[in-house]
This record gives sequence, C-alpha cells and structure tokens, in this order.
Amino acid sequence: TRGAVPPTLKRDVPGYAVDFAKTDKLARYRTALTINLGVGILQIIILYFVANSLSLFGDTSHSIADVLILSGTVFVLRRELANTLHDHSLAKRLLVRVAVLLLFVSAGYIAWEGAHGIISPVNFPGWPVVALALVSLGGNFAAHRIISGTEASLHDASHEANIAHILTGLVLSPVVLISALGNIIFGMPAIDAWLSLLVALW
Repeated sequence: TRGAVPPTLKRDVPGYAVDFAKTDKLARYRTALTINLGVGILQIIILYFVANSLSLFGDTSHSIADVLILSGTVFVLRRELANTLHDHSLAKRLLVRVAVLLLFVSAGYIAWEGAHGIISPVNFPGWPVVALALVSLGGNFAAHRIISGTEASLHDASHEANIAHILTGLVLSPVVLISALGNIIFGMPAIDAWLSLLVALW
C-alpha cells in the first residue's frame, strides 16, 4: 500500500528493531517453555508411576521451577510488548527473586529426602531413568541454545536467571544418568541418595 515501509527497510525504522528483538525473545521463551513443560510432564510420570529415584525427584523439582520461571518470563514479555510505555522492572525483579527462592527451597527439600535415602535406600528400575535423563539433557540443551540466541541488548536480570536455571538442569541430568547407571551396574540404590545431596549443593 502507498506509504508502507518495504519489508527490507523495516529494520531501519526507529523502534522497529527493538520490537522485532522483543518479539523474537518472546518466541524463543515460548519454545523453551514448551520443551521444559514436555520434559517436566515426562519426569513426573516416570517418577510417580515407574521409578522412585531421589536424584530424578531433584531434577523434576527443578524442572517444575523452570516451567514456573519461564511462564512468568513469557507473561512479562507479553506485557512489555502490549504496553511499551509501562515500566516493567518491578515485575522482572520479582521474577528473579522467585527464581532464586525456588532454587533454595528445592535444594533444602532434596537434601532432606537425600539424607533419608542414605539411611533407608529405595531401589528403583534404572533403565527408564537412564532414558529420561537423556531426554532431559537434550531438552535442557535445546532450551539453553534457543534462549541464548536472544538479542544481547535484552539480556536483563530475568534472562540471566532463566539461563542459570536451565544450566542447573543441564548439570542435574548427567547426575541422574550416573545415579541410574550406578544402580544398574552395582545394585546400590544408596548411590542415588548420595548424588541427590550433590544435586542439592549445586
């Protein structure tokens, strides 16, 4: 139409590049949320119906926290795009504080359960946990790569909090894998409890 900005020149229009970057950031976070939600649902199913692994419980707790934080970030990003004149810094600070609080709460609970697991080890089938740990590892890696592609100028505190959460998930998945393989090879479910303490410390 007459007066329209050609698509090839839109990036040169003041404000367009910022809007495009924020829209891209929202799309990336939605994709990461979808991945983590899928992984979290699988973890809950395996944890409660197949294998009662403490390290898997720790990873599942963290996945739930990831989903909550990613959901909050998507909500704030949508508000930013809908109302560009409003100051959203308070919502972002709250999101970061919730992210940190969830990490501490989950760490405390995992440590408590791990201590009980060392005293009274609970056996569990290892191979479903191995498969799930690999799925979780792949999902966290994909989510990390996706949101890391966000425009550098939009790397605020909430973005760094999400990156930290997902990186923690990347560390937890190999721990779950080692725990399951240790139980399979050595028949020692207590390995799972000891490793869950490492998960809590991390």
